[in-house]
Amino acid sequence: MKALLVLLLAAVAAPRVQAELIFALDPTVETLVPGTFPFSVGFSGTLTDTEPGDVCDSSGFTAGCLNLNDISFTFDQNQAVSLLSADSNPFFNNIAGFLSGQDSSFNTVSGTVFGIIVDPATPFGTYTGTVSIIGEEGVAGDSSSNTVLATENWTLKVVPEPAPFGLALLGLASIALVRRVAA
Repeated sequence: MKALLVLLLAAVAAPRVQAELIFALDPTVETLVPGTFPFSVGFSGTLTDTEPGDVCDSSGFTAGCLNLNDISFTFDQNQAVSLLSADSNPFFNNIAGFLSGQDSSFNTVSGTVFGIIVDPATPFGTYTGTVSIIGEEGVAGDSSSNTVLATENWTLKVVPEPAPFGLALLGLASIALVRRVAA
């Protein structure tokens, strides 16, 4: 019984190895004027491994690497109404891989992290959600231990094109000027 109690206490008291990933979007708000074709708005950011114990080589196959394997999205609004969809291609093209907190040449990655595809029929408004980086700390390819490493909020503002409003105002001002001159 004492051996079981000591083993249980050792398991509870043992430090848990956990990845330290800082994920920052810059900026967290993007604005889009919809066009005639679906358009992917890119959100850029930086991911930094701050755990100095994360050691790996350039192959990413050394135990202790922080492996960035996937990305997941949550939309706060109904996607059927907003006509938005997730674009994970930038993540797999620019970000996915590994980070090493010990080596400054491998501890940070920056670039376009993800995109939100906006259908041309998307109503004007502000849309929000979250994006999570999925991965594990350990040997690359061990997806059984995948977990959410970091989450960031995003905001997308779909706004009308300013040109039609400008033309309408110019037309109204011209009508007012003609009436004033004629009077």
